[in-house]
Amino acid sequence: MNIFLWTHPRSVSTAFERTIAERGDLEILHEPFSDLYYGHDKKAKAVGFQSQYDFPASYPNIKSHLQKLFNNDIDYFIKDMAYHCWDYLKNDTAWLLDTAAVFLIRNPKTAIASHYAINKDVQCDEIGYQKLWMLYELLSNSGKKPLLLLSESLQENPAITLQKFEQYCKLPPKPEALQWKKQAPDSWKSWEAWHKDAAQSKSIEQKKRKYSDTVENNSLLQQYYDYHLPYYEKLKSAAAKAVHS
Repeated sequence: MNIFLWTHPRSVSTAFERTIAERGDLEILHEPFSDLYYGHDKKAKAVGFQSQYDFPASYPNIKSHLQKLFNNDIDYFIKDMAYHCWDYLKNDTAWLLDTAAVFLIRNPKTAIASHYAINKDVQCDEIGYQKLWMLYELLSNSGKKPLLLLSESLQENPAITLQKFEQYCKLPPKPEALQWKKQAPDSWKSWEAWHKDAAQSKSIEQKKRKYSDTVENNSLLQQYYDYHLPYYEKLKSAAAKAVHS
């Protein structure tokens, strides 16, 4: 089974990806559609972005590349952002229906402040919740039942969150993967500036950071927060319903 982890920036997703790499039974593909958004379509400028392909990173080319990989006898774990490819996926989701769909979300107050601390030129679209909800809704309406995970739960109780992921994806339990002995995936080099904490850590950590710019004191970040908050709340509500269903 090939697994997509759909998320937004600064969601603790790289720490989760590091845990998956530690398992050793899934090949990691790190944001394969980021080249489409930043390199090919040039929707925004990204801090530290480096191309990872030796071919033009159009949507058909990246999709074809992924499908060729999926035809091998190897299972893949693919982490990506919905906004990287939503303009294409909204009319082309059939090929995703054979993959496991996992969504990871974090409180936008924290995620937005963390994002801005790295990239002062961040655009509203890059906050990510709107397109993430739209993809979740589209997949749900197509007959899939995605798994929704909260970053706060991942940090507070990584063992239970990993267990939920393993059960959903029908993977054997490997709680030892929460202690990282292997090096960070080579694919992180394309976004090295963004993954320093996860690359230098040995486990998922609950860090309390203070940011000089927040949604409370920066009017631009407040605008971004107000725009994306309804989509975060829809995703969080969907997560809560799934728990009680």
